[in-house]
Amino acid sequence: MSFSEPVKDQLDLFGAVVDNLAIMVDMARSAFNHQCRQMLAEMEHHKVIVEEEIALATERIDNLLAELSAKDQVNAIKLHSVLAHLQIVTEALGELVHPLRRQISDGVPFSPKACSQINDLLKGHLEILRALADVLKTDNDVLKTYISDEKGPQVCSLCIEFATDHEARLIEGLCTPHAAPLYLGILDCLRVMAQHEISVAQLLREISKAEGPMA
Repeated sequence: MSFSEPVKDQLDLFGAVVDNLAIMVDMARSAFNHQCRQMLAEMEHHKVIVEEEIALATERIDNLLAELSAKDQVNAIKLHSVLAHLQIVTEALGELVHPLRRQISDGVPFSPKACSQINDLLKGHLEILRALADVLKTDNDVLKTYISDEKGPQVCSLCIEFATDHEARLIEGLCTPHAAPLYLGILDCLRVMAQHEISVAQLLREISKAEGPMA
């Protein structure tokens, strides 16, 4: 099974978006681990690039809609939805800059456990985005399932689990009040990202199924 030509023609731009999102996640991890504000500025620059790529992909799909068959129009509309979810992932990464910058600028210490958890979640997002980049090239159903049914839900669950545990420790007086809102803000951004990465994989699976086996 593979994407039809009208759909495949659009996926190069989608791949560029996903590749740049992965770069932004890697920048976030480097900024956090090295306490580097300059890397956060690079993240914001990359966000502008991603938004321009999404706008270009949206315009291309709009221009194609009138030329497509009814079946391909449905899939093109679903591609619009994919872009909408990628835009939300982009915005969540942009929001992630704020608690990271505050933590770095104010020198707010996180516990080794919290640092390890944030690194694990960022690594999980890198795995998802790299798998998604492969899906856009190969239409691999196994990777779609991995994102939508395994890794994506796992990252979502961990965000909720880490937040719940942290709030309990805060109530018990085991965490500093300055660190708590920053840590929870980071987790919230990472949870939103995972939810919409799952939706992207599900939509790509729907598009592929709608097109059916190719001769």
